[in-house]
Amino acid sequence: MHDSFMIKPECLIRPEDQFREGFPTLGFREEYSFRTSGEPVLVTDPTYLADVYNSHDEEACYLRAHGVFVMDFGGDTSCPVWYKDPYLMLPISMPLTDDARPLQLPTGARVLADEVGTDSGSFIFLPLVSDLPSKLQAEVNAVLTRRTGATLALPAGHWTLFYQQWDPTKGYPASLYRDIVLKRE
Repeated sequence: MHDSFMIKPECLIRPEDQFREGFPTLGFREEYSFRTSGEPVLVTDPTYLADVYNSHDEEACYLRAHGVFVMDFGGDTSCPVWYKDPYLMLPISMPLTDDARPLQLPTGARVLADEVGTDSGSFIFLPLVSDLPSKLQAEVNAVLTRRTGATLALPAGHWTLFYQQWDPTKGYPASLYRDIVLKRE
């Protein structure tokens, strides 16, 4: 489990999710950063918005062109979203010790969302710009109404995505022992 420090910089690694390899005809970018001007950023399971892993429709193409996807962290899960400048964190890793103590909000951090989840085993971070396609905006509204995603009020800037990789328990995949971290540069 995490101690009182939210982020351990020495544990941050760049994602190596293989979207292009896994879905070669769909045009995934494998981009792990985005810029915001202060607009809200949606975090949700991308399949709640469109069929991003099979479709060439406008919404799926827009998400692949403008969203930041992650999927290599252990699969179906839910967690809160915490922020402590300059980091945003989705603490999804399995406990690192045998005691099953509850997740503790790190000192000085704020909760931006009580819970975000995924059924597909992936998340998308999508800046909600004003020229979002109308059908996609309707899907965003539905996700927020169903509370299956959250909008995050983040400061303007360049955000880079990392995994915070902890040492795995012997015999278990490393992907079960990582958190999702965004850092404002």
